[in-house]
Amino acid sequence: MILHLEILKRRLRGLSLVFPVFLCHCTSTPKTTPPVASKTIPFDSSDWLSENIPETIPFDTKILPVFQVSRRFAELRQGPGLEFPLLDKPLKQGELAIRLYRFQYWYKVVSPESGAKGWVHRKTLSKAKGVKKHIKLSSQALPNVFVSKPGAALYDYQSKKKIDVSLPAGYRFKALNHKGPFVLIYLPKTHSVAWIKRGHIR
Repeated sequence: MILHLEILKRRLRGLSLVFPVFLCHCTSTPKTTPPVASKTIPFDSSDWLSENIPETIPFDTKILPVFQVSRRFAELRQGPGLEFPLLDKPLKQGELAIRLYRFQYWYKVVSPESGAKGWVHRKTLSKAKGVKKHIKLSSQALPNVFVSKPGAALYDYQSKKKIDVSLPAGYRFKALNHKGPFVLIYLPKTHSVAWIKRGHIR
């Protein structure tokens, strides 16, 4: 009987050593990279607004207008025209460029590779082929837009149907694309995208 008790004590001591290690493994620090931005806003909470924008944001390439440099290089300028000064480094041939804004024959782009941002003539770009499903962009390279009209609404990415929300004036978003009267924005709280009317932001 005494021998059995000693064996039981040894086994319990062994478990007490193993258990803390297992607990430590389960409580490891989670990754900080946010999930890929979704086309649908998961409104499961009234507190969905947040200005805590992550440094790097992964996007589905189907959401973004992705181009690549088709010539030896593409000169970046400060504005949409030859009269605007050149920026330091041009984009290289084959380098990807995300179009943020379009003005006549000029595109405002950002490079996911280098983070370089500026205006290029559209003839220097072509639609990108064979790109990865997801592209990561630096949030610092994306332009800020602010809600200028109290109570401004959002619109669904695919259908452009009005979403039953009311935005506070002065709220900040990151702009991804301009299309007609709408601007595509990133919602950091829900890691999703939606449209907002251009006249409701500044």
